[in-house]
Amino acid sequence: MKKDDALMFANANPKIVKAFYSLLKTFKSFDLKKVKVVVHIRYDQNIQEIVSFWSDLLKLSIEKFNKTQIDLRTKGKPSFPEYKGVCSIYYFDARIQRILLELQNQYIEKILS
Repeated sequence: MKKDDALMFANANPKIVKAFYSLLKTFKSFDLKKVKVVVHIRYDQNIQEIVSFWSDLLKLSIEKFNKTQIDLRTKGKPSFPEYKGVCSIYYFDARIQRILLELQNQYIEKILS
């Protein structure tokens, strides 16, 4: 997803989230000051435990994490132990959005040819 000034990527799979964040960091113009993270969890999950999981995985300071979003619709429905919520990475620089779209188009063209 792209807002006017930000690129947002969200996923529940830790490997996919880490791969995306690692890709972002390869760009010369990458600036850690432009990164914010929001974690979306289920009602029965421990906020500190889940945020620490994502913080450790991405090697990002807890200060980079905005307020955790809790899905109230999941109250009374137990989570799977391995589920760590959805991690949303926001990067406030639309230039990288354009670069990623171009890479995506090149990759799709290569597959189709």
